[in-house]
Amino acid sequence: MAIHGPDPLHTDAASFVLGETLVALQRRIRDDLTASQSDRCLERPVLGALLCIRAIVEAFPDHGFHCHTEDIQEWRGQYLAWLDANLPRIKLKSGDKKLLRQHAVSEFDRVEKLSDGSAYRLDEE
Repeated sequence: MAIHGPDPLHTDAASFVLGETLVALQRRIRDDLTASQSDRCLERPVLGALLCIRAIVEAFPDHGFHCHTEDIQEWRGQYLAWLDANLPRIKLKSGDKKLLRQHAVSEFDRVEKLSDGSAYRLDEE
């Protein structure tokens, strides 16, 4: 393990774990959006995983971890299409449904602002 400085993530091992966690979160979003096409579940982990990605990227800006901009845009389109199709089935007041959608759009916007068009693309392995 190489140590580059005194901060908690200034080791190769810690940076590897952080990167591995971000990739796992991205895969969770991708896989859940694929499952959303047929599983009829109304509770999706997409926004929770997206929030975790944003928290990590914001917490460690000097590490250069980013999602690819196109991945974020694709996920937004898929998630909002799923949400719009399923909002009638979700048991919330009409105003809360509107707020749920607004929060989703806002979270995708926030992560997209932190994304990078030259970042690792999830499906390019």
